[in-house]
Amino acid sequence: MQIEIQLHSNIFADDDAPAQAKAAYRDAVRDRATSFAVERVVTALATLVDEAVRSSVLADASIAAAHSGKTVIEELRQHELALLAQVEAARSEFKVACDARQAEMQPALASAAREFLALGDQAQAMQARISGFAREQAATLEKYKSAGLSAAEIESIGIKPTGDDIAAWQLDLEHIRAREGQLSAFIKNGPFHDMPIPEGLTNAAGA
Repeated sequence: MQIEIQLHSNIFADDDAPAQAKAAYRDAVRDRATSFAVERVVTALATLVDEAVRSSVLADASIAAAHSGKTVIEELRQHELALLAQVEAARSEFKVACDARQAEMQPALASAAREFLALGDQAQAMQARISGFAREQAATLEKYKSAGLSAAEIESIGIKPTGDDIAAWQLDLEHIRAREGQLSAFIKNGPFHDMPIPEGLTNAAGA
């Protein structure tokens, strides 16, 4: 069985690659088990190349030397340099594409970073308020008692903050944490930056 391998220098620069494939690549490249699997395939490919291509490369160089008048070693060196140039070109293409995408997304990334930092302060303040709920209720109760209010009067007035208050605070905190998670995933999406820009962010320079 023959295995053909088509080289893709940058799947995210390939307009024909489906979005599902790009998403799968993004997830896989960060997965340790997948990285190990890739290394095993690369090792197998290297073994295949070493066993099957060695003779073919030498034969091609010998034939080329016969036509060019160069030595076989000179032809092999020329082939080597051509392959190294191809490798460098592929690396350069990938870097250029990633850098361009980074520059394109920089305003949105900066906006996300600013909001993420602000949300951290909001979450801390909200958590402190939730943690101080019982203490605040006790302080309100003591204030009522010091004013000479009876138990019935206190019950009628109600003790602040209420259960509805803390439920609302907890819900607000959940929303803050969810937004933090969304922004964090967006910020960490480099170098591919193939995730949609979260709603509410600006991607205009200087905004």
